[in-house]
Amino acid sequence: MTQQKSDNHEAFQRWASRIMEEHGQDRGHLILKSLIEECGGCRLRLPDLQDLYREERDRFIRAKFHGDPKQYDEFAVNFNLHVRQVRRIIHGD
Repeated sequence: MTQQKSDNHEAFQRWASRIMEEHGQDRGHLILKSLIEECGGCRLRLPDLQDLYREERDRFIRAKFHGDPKQYDEFAVNFNLHVRQVRRIIHGD
């Protein structure tokens, strides 16, 4: 087994053990089974937490934007972004 496959296998085993611990054996098995049914045999690249938080932040900003130009500045301050970044998030530029 290559080093990368070994690392991936170990990461999956750690995750599976955590799922069993946090959700119990029965529910943990159902979660693992559903993942394997949907993605078994696929190569997956999972986002890191920073990517996940960024996606949540961007969804929040788009949902809360109501067209008021003052909101660009408010979001920039609240999320420590440049106004230009806020505009890109909202308008997809």
